[in-house]
Amino acid sequence: MLPTPFEKHYVLQDNPSNAQDDISNILKALAALPIFRGLDKTVLNTLAHQAQVKYYGAGETIIQVGEIDDGICILLQGQVTLSCPDHSGNIRVISYLDTGDLFGEMSLLRNEPSLVSVTALQDVELVVLNGDAVFSVAQQRSKFALEMNHFIDERKKMVQRSTGSSSETMAAAIATLQ
Repeated sequence: MLPTPFEKHYVLQDNPSNAQDDISNILKALAALPIFRGLDKTVLNTLAHQAQVKYYGAGETIIQVGEIDDGICILLQGQVTLSCPDHSGNIRVISYLDTGDLFGEMSLLRNEPSLVSVTALQDVELVVLNGDAVFSVAQQRSKFALEMNHFIDERKKMVQRSTGSSSETMAAAIATLQ
């Protein structure tokens, strides 16, 4: 009997881009999102230079429900699902996100675990904005902070509607997963 592999490894044959291309792609992704449009070029450049481009293969978990998010993620390419346990413990798909969509917003709320798991449906390229850098921008720009808070509130409501859970029930379900 052959052993069953328990870990996937993905190898990039070529370096798909260089640092300057990454910065350019990050700036384009930021400019395309309404939430970042009110920020000046200096702030956007700072965010872009502190960001990372990451790659995930189909089926890989990018964020696990109950974990602390590393930063805000913007999909440059690919599709992901957002899912979480409902009040019965069954995993429910909350939403599908495509190129240009945003997730990982809980990184702005210090020590708040992710409400959802994010899984790549296909190969994914994404930008991970440094959570501390975005938090700093939110502290300095009240309009941006309000827009991010609104986005976070809407995402929480979407999770609650999809799972039929209250905030307290969601917190309890997430706590059991940690």
